[in-house]
Amino acid sequence: MKNRSTDILLSETLTFNEEAYELILNNLEGFYLLVSKDLKIIAPSNASKQKVKDYFEIEIESGTSALDLNLAENKIKLTKIYQEVFSGEEKLTETIIKQKGVCSYLEIHFKPLKNSKREIVTVLVILKDITKNKKAESSLKEIEERWRFALEGANQGVWDWNVQTGEVFYSDSYKRLYGFELNELKGRIEEWQEMIHPDDCKKMEDAVEEHVSSQDPYYESTYRIK
Repeated sequence: MKNRSTDILLSETLTFNEEAYELILNNLEGFYLLVSKDLKIIAPSNASKQKVKDYFEIEIESGTSALDLNLAENKIKLTKIYQEVFSGEEKLTETIIKQKGVCSYLEIHFKPLKNSKREIVTVLVILKDITKNKKAESSLKEIEERWRFALEGANQGVWDWNVQTGEVFYSDSYKRLYGFELNELKGRIEEWQEMIHPDDCKKMEDAVEEHVSSQDPYYESTYRIK
């Protein structure tokens, strides 16, 4: 037993528990691979084999090189990532792959796995499709750009106040409208309060309190600022 490698023992254990292994992996988000110290894939589940085939258009078995997955990262960079993970670090990366001419985004989490002696014996690679999230981010960014363009063209400013924390987002057009440099405001509600004319402070406090306690989603007020 002393001469048998940890990778072989681990592979046999996984094969012995194949049914439970498949059941767990088939019901988790994303797909998973185990990689040995010589960067070989260990006992991939049927679900993971199919996912790899779907995404990377290659078939894998036990012993397939983990570097054969055609990630955007080159083999030198991937080898370095595995070296760092086998040294105890966790790594999280994103990559783009092409499936029949369509780009997909994968989030890849590299996690070292330890045995009972706290020795790192293998790396768990978790791959998750984040294409929908990326497209949503892109759409949101596009909408935000249009929103900013509309504000700039209308010479209007917007500020968004988190009532619980006191944090405020001031649009760039808001800052320019009131004569501030783009990096001058710290994003606190106190900055807005300090700009209100002293004679209008009570009026504004009452207006804000009334609005927050009401069911009306709209609020409008006229006041002077310094």
